[in-house]
Amino acid sequence: MGKQLNKWFNEDEFACCRGTSDEVAAPYIDKDLVEILTAVREFFGVPVTITNSYRTPEHNKAVGGVEHSHHLYTGNGAAADIQVKGTRPEEVHDFLDATYPDTLGIGLYKVFTHVDARNRKARWNG
Repeated sequence: MGKQLNKWFNEDEFACCRGTSDEVAAPYIDKDLVEILTAVREFFGVPVTITNSYRTPEHNKAVGGVEHSHHLYTGNGAAADIQVKGTRPEEVHDFLDATYPDTLGIGLYKVFTHVDARNRKARWNG
């Protein structure tokens, strides 16, 4: 079992291909990303599920990720796709956009919100 990063998140949640024979631990977990996810958890007061974070290049290709996906990065720009219990992705997107208006990559998708810790603003709908 991976190390507990804070009271809400464990390093295993950031691994690639969780629950498969191809599971790979994230070589580095971006502390800024953990802080962002913690802010989401504390604002909404409910669990945040990381559905996808670090990806190996092979896994990224298999899931149709773009060539320079922030899910591949293991330093600044590390990414997570998240679901917040009982909360629509639009609400999560709006919270992140209001809290971090000039930074982060924030993508709005039908069933999850993407967030990455880049130091410039990027927004999109998936």
